[in-house]
Amino acid sequence: MIGGKRQAGIREVSSTQPNGGSIALMHRLIRAIPPTTPAITGAVLWGCAMAVSLYAGVEFAIEGRTAHLTTLLVLYFSGGLISYPMALFFVRFAAMHASGEKRFSAAFVSLTVATIGGTAALSAVFFGNGDPQSKFAGAPAVYHFAVIGIRYYLPLGIVLLLAASLWLARSTR
Repeated sequence: MIGGKRQAGIREVSSTQPNGGSIALMHRLIRAIPPTTPAITGAVLWGCAMAVSLYAGVEFAIEGRTAHLTTLLVLYFSGGLISYPMALFFVRFAAMHASGEKRFSAAFVSLTVATIGGTAALSAVFFGNGDPQSKFAGAPAVYHFAVIGIRYYLPLGIVLLLAASLWLARSTR
C-alpha cells in the first residue's frame, strides 16, 4: 500500500499467512512415507536379494574362496535391509503422480544409490579403524567398499535391481 491506496497487481502478504509452497511440500513428504508392512517386507526381501547377489558374485568372481563369507553376507543383507525403506520413500516422493518411465527411473536410481551408500556406510562401521574422534575414520572403509565391494553385486545384482525397479514403478502409482 502506498499512501493508503492499494496498487493494482501487488498482493499484500502478512507474516501470519502460511507459505503455500512449504505446506504443499510437507503434505507431499507425509504422503511419501511408505506403509509399514510393505516397507518391512520389501526391506527383508531386498536384503535377501543383496545377500544372494553377493553369494553369486563371490562364486563368479573368486570361485567362493573367502574366509569371510558369513560376515560379507550379513553386511550385504544389512545394507539391503536399511536401504530399501529409504529408497521406497524417495521413489514415492520423487515420482508421485509421474509416468511409468519416471517411476522406473526414480526406483532404479534410488535403489542403486541407497543400496550402495547404505552398504558402504555399514562397511565403514564394520571395517573402519574404530577411531570415533576422527571425522574421516570411515573414509578408507567406504573407499575400500567402492573399489572392491561393488563388483560382488554383479552379475545377479543388476538383474535383481531391474526387476525390483520395475515392480516398484508398477506398485507406486
